[in-house]
Amino acid sequence: MAPPLESKMNICLLDTETGQVKEFNSPFDPNWWEDGNGSCDCNRITAFLKDKPFPQYCLGSTRYLVLYSDDPDFSFDRYNEGYPPALIERFRSLSGPPTHWQEAST
Repeated sequence: MAPPLESKMNICLLDTETGQVKEFNSPFDPNWWEDGNGSCDCNRITAFLKDKPFPQYCLGSTRYLVLYSDDPDFSFDRYNEGYPPALIERFRSLSGPPTHWQEAST
């Protein structure tokens, strides 16, 4: 059995359709979230799946935003690049340190 992945950063995701927020320790570095597999909904959805099956098709970049991470160079715009500008602007006020992590109203 493989050892558990070591946490590289704390991150907070928002499901913009339900308002659900998930904060967790990620085994992936900032680059994975900004430009890698974590930069779109196909992998961001995994934080919200629980016992549901993983989608077998591309989900695009339309629903799950990164609200914050403890990356010292965190940028709401950079972590959510490629998402619709109107969606980013709608939820921009929720971005920021943990004091802003709350259920969003949709």
